[in-house]
Amino acid sequence: MWWKIYFWIYLAILAFGIVGIVSQISKLSLGDWVSTINNVVLLFGSYVYIFNKQNFFSWKNIFLVNLILFAIFMVDYFLFSENLLGSILPSLKSNLGLGQGEIIFAVFAVIASLPTIYANFKLVTKK
Repeated sequence: MWWKIYFWIYLAILAFGIVGIVSQISKLSLGDWVSTINNVVLLFGSYVYIFNKQNFFSWKNIFLVNLILFAIFMVDYFLFSENLLGSILPSLKSNLGLGQGEIIFAVFAVIASLPTIYANFKLVTKK
């Protein structure tokens, strides 16, 4: 029951974020696209786990890639103020210019996504 409530709340958060970045679509970098796609795939994995749907493909490899991408982007975003990844690969640097309100929302969204990662982990280890 709680998982289903969480899923719909997280879906709303993700949809709100996607609507927000679509309004700035011309500014999106490769990193913004990869991060958004990564979050959508994590949400889909949570859907498969929470609603006991059939797996259509090997989820272990996808989960591993998602986990690595999530970790790289979060470490880069929260630990390096100069966007280290963006300075190494300029196509990954975000051009969105987030204000203080958007940063608070982004931190909340990251914290809210942690159960999604756990649900994907449970999906991968499910027997």
